[in-house]
Amino acid sequence: MVDTTLMRVPFLNRLLKQPLWHMRVVPAVSEDATNISTSRWRKTSHCQFSPNAAAVKLLLEYAGFNDISHVRPKPNNPEKRYLNGTRATFIAKRALH
Repeated sequence: MVDTTLMRVPFLNRLLKQPLWHMRVVPAVSEDATNISTSRWRKTSHCQFSPNAAAVKLLLEYAGFNDISHVRPKPNNPEKRYLNGTRATFIAKRALH
């Protein structure tokens, strides 16, 4: 299972079918910041990449997963990021030999 942030340009996510990665530089976060998130470990600025859904699927295929499903959110999902397309969940299975 992969639960990830997708590119923050939802209309591009719907229009573009080819894999695409968006790169941005995110700032450092000080220890006294009020934002409690995974960004707290950053002491300096870093490059951050956000994929579209096609890029996530292609990366999972590259990693050897051949059965990949994009889990569509339910319309009553209170988490708006899933509904507006800036976050998504994928289930990937690898065939056993």
